[in-house]
Amino acid sequence: MFLEELVAVYKQVSGVMRPGAYATIIVKNLKKEGKMYPLAWDLAREVGKFLDLRDERVWCQDNVRLFRLRWGRRG
Repeated sequence: MFLEELVAVYKQVSGVMRPGAYATIIVKNLKKEGKMYPLAWDLAREVGKFLDLRDERVWCQDNVRLFRLRWGRRG
C-alpha cells in the first residue's frame, strides 16, 4: 500500500536525522471521482508515531495545473 511505503521511507529518514533536526514533508490530500482520500492526514498520523510533529502549513498553489493520477497495478 502506498501509505505504508511512504511511512517506511520517513522511518528510514528519521533513523539518520541528527537530534533536534527537522524534516519537511510536502503532501496533499487527494480527490478522485468525487471521493476524498486524506493522504496528508493519514501520513501525519502514522509519521507522528515516531517523529514529533511541529506544525502544519497550507500551501495554496492556484497556479499549478491539475493532473490525473492513475491508481492500481501495472501489467
